[in-house]
Amino acid sequence: MKRRIFVKMIEAKYIDWELVIGLEVHAQLVSKWKLFSNSISASESNTNAVPNSNTSLHDIALPGVLPIPNFSCIEQAIKAGLALEGKISAVSSWDRKHYFYPDLPQGYQITQSTQIVTEGRIPIIVDGIKKFIGMNELHIEQDAAKCVHGDGITYVDFNRCGTALIEIVTKPDIRSKKEAVECFKNLRAILICIGVCNGNMENGDMRCDVNISVRKKGDEKYGTRVEIKNLNSTKSIVDAIDYEYKRQIDIIQNGGVILNETMLFNGVTIPIRSKEDVADYRYIKDPDLMPIYIGEEVVKNIKESIPELPMEKLMRYVTQLGIKEAEASIIASEPLIAKYFDEAVLGYVSTPQNVANIVTCELFRIIEKYKISPQELGLAPKMLSDLCVMIEKGAISFSAAKSIVNEICDVNSPYYRKEPSYVVDVMDLNQISDEEELIQMVSEVLKEEQNEVERYRNGEEKLLGYFVGKIMKKSKGKGNPVKINELLLKKLKEGDI
Repeated sequence: MKRRIFVKMIEAKYIDWELVIGLEVHAQLVSKWKLFSNSISASESNTNAVPNSNTSLHDIALPGVLPIPNFSCIEQAIKAGLALEGKISAVSSWDRKHYFYPDLPQGYQITQSTQIVTEGRIPIIVDGIKKFIGMNELHIEQDAAKCVHGDGITYVDFNRCGTALIEIVTKPDIRSKKEAVECFKNLRAILICIGVCNGNMENGDMRCDVNISVRKKGDEKYGTRVEIKNLNSTKSIVDAIDYEYKRQIDIIQNGGVILNETMLFNGVTIPIRSKEDVADYRYIKDPDLMPIYIGEEVVKNIKESIPELPMEKLMRYVTQLGIKEAEASIIASEPLIAKYFDEAVLGYVSTPQNVANIVTCELFRIIEKYKISPQELGLAPKMLSDLCVMIEKGAISFSAAKSIVNEICDVNSPYYRKEPSYVVDVMDLNQISDEEELIQMVSEVLKEEQNEVERYRNGEEKLLGYFVGKIMKKSKGKGNPVKINELLLKKLKEGDI
C-alpha cells in the first residue's frame, strides 16, 4: 500500500507538465556516388569496407579540389519533399557551415541555409487519433567522417565523408513519446517507400536528434529546449524522452534553470556542449557552387514517380480490404512487407485478414530471426495465398497454418520452401470439417461428461471451453473449431444427449 501511494506521489509530480518535442532527422540518400565527388556513397558500400577505401581528393579536402554536385541526390531530396507535402523552392543555395572537428576535413560542411524544401507535414495515428506533425524544412548536406576511438588514439575513417544526407526538421508539434516514435517511424516508412533512403538505423542510414522542452499545461510560451543527439533506435528515442522530461521538471521544481545544451544519451543525458546559434557557424554562400534552380516541369515529373505512400496503404487496407487497423498499421509501415502482403492478397484470397494475421504474427518474427528480407522468405506470396485459401475452405486450422509457415521458412526443416499442400498432406494436418464425424465426437464427449453437462445447463457456461478442449483432443487437434462450437451449442440445447 505504501509503495502504491509513493508511486502515485511521483506521478502527481509530473502530471501538470506538458512535453514539447521536435525532431531533426538525418537520412542518407540512396545514391551510387557521394554528394560532390565520384567516391562510392555510404548507402552503396559495404559497412565493413576497409577504412578510407571509398574516398577521393575532395573527400579528404586536398587544396584546389572543387565540388561537382550529384544531381540525382537533388532529385531524391525533391522527391522526399513532395512525399512530405512540402513546398519546393524554385531557387536554393549551397552554404558553408563552419565548425572544427577531426571528422570534418574542410573545416566546414556544405549544407543549405536556404532550403530546397520548406513546410510540409508527417501524418501519424496515435490511440486511433490521426494528427499531422508539421515540417519546418528539408535540406541537403554532406555527411561527416567517422571517428574511431581506442588505445588513447582517435582514428578517422573518411568512407562516409561526403555522402549525401537530407535533414528533416519538424515543428515542435509533438506532445508525447508515442507521437515522437510514430512520427519517426512514419517518416522512415515514407523515405523507404519512395526509395530515397534504406532506413537501416544500425548502419547509420538514419539518425535522429530530439529537441525536448517542458512547460506547465496551458502555457503558450515554450520552455528552454535541450537537444539529444544521434539516437539510433525507437527504444533510445523513448528512453531519452522519458529521462529528459523528468530531469527538466525536477530541475525547475527545485529552483534551477534549464540550460540550452546539446546532449548525448547513454541511459542518462550527458552535456557535450552549449547549443550553438546560427551565428556560431558563420554561414557563407559557397563560392564554388551555383544556386539550384528547379523548374515546374522537373517537380511535376518527380511527383508523378511517387508511389502509394504508407498512410495511403493503411487506409486502403482498412477501408477496402477490411483489415483491422492494428495489423494494417504494422504492415503499411514496412514497405517491403507491404509489397509482399499486396502480392499475397491480390486476387487470391477472400479473407485478407488471415493473410494479415500470419504476416504480423509469424513472418515478422521469422524475418527478424533469420535477418532476411520478405523477398528471401521460403514462403513466397503465392504460397501464403494458397495456405490462406485452405484456411477459408476449412481444410486446415489457423494454428496448423502457423506451424506450416514455420516449417516452410525454417532453413533446417525438410519442408523448407515446399508447397503448403504438400506439407499439409505429409504432416497429416488436414482439418476435420465433416459434420457427421464431428457430431459423433461431440456426442461421445457429452456422454462421457454428464456431470459437467448438468452444471453447464445450470448456468456454468464457462464449461463450454472445457467441452471444446475435450473434443479437440479426441480429434487429435484436427477438428474445425468453428463447426465444433456450432454443433456443441446445438447439442447442449437439446434435451436428450
